[in-house]
Amino acid sequence: MKVMNLSETKTKLVSGRSLVKSLVVTALISSLVVWIGSAAAQEEDTDFNAYWKNGIRLDSKDKNFKLKIGGRIMTDWATIDPDSELEDDFPALEGTGVEFRRARLYTSGTVHGTVDFNAQYDFAGGDADFKDVYLGLKEVPGVGHIKVGHFKEPFSLEELTSSNYITFMERSLPNAFSPSRNTGFMLHNPVLDKRMTWAVGYFTIRMIMEIHSKTIQIPT
Repeated sequence: MKVMNLSETKTKLVSGRSLVKSLVVTALISSLVVWIGSAAAQEEDTDFNAYWKNGIRLDSKDKNFKLKIGGRIMTDWATIDPDSELEDDFPALEGTGVEFRRARLYTSGTVHGTVDFNAQYDFAGGDADFKDVYLGLKEVPGVGHIKVGHFKEPFSLEELTSSNYITFMERSLPNAFSPSRNTGFMLHNPVLDKRMTWAVGYFTIRMIMEIHSKTIQIPT
């Protein structure tokens, strides 16, 4: 008798499809931006410079078109060697493990200094999740900046600080009240010579759904 969890099999298939779709979307966005920039560059007789600066960058000489491709990999390594008393209470505690905390790829850039975009995906955990996927307009008269898509809500300085630059491995416990990333739109702009910023937006309510798996037995 073989026990097969169909929900786990389906989850793996969906995760694989999500991974392929995310990679395709990222490649299409990058290709589209490069194509638009190349076409405009040919009309304006402009060349592109490719270089490395915290990622692969492709800029036009007049700086009207900028593209950046990058990512990050963060892994957790742990080994546990409990004493006899702890081992008696928690027999499964002993061992060594490794997991990806973050495994991200992204492409971002600006067009004519007024349109910016970002498409970032996280593959940690074996599936592909959207992180920052948005389009923005800069220097809109009377407003400042407009951003539409999936990104962090303007709440909690610690949450808004990239995981590349936070002081510790984990953000502090009060950060659990931060809404983090959601889908919506936002108006924002710096004031007082960039000594202060303001932001207001509308975001959808993130819904959490629990899927109960069913295990069935298939005779072999």
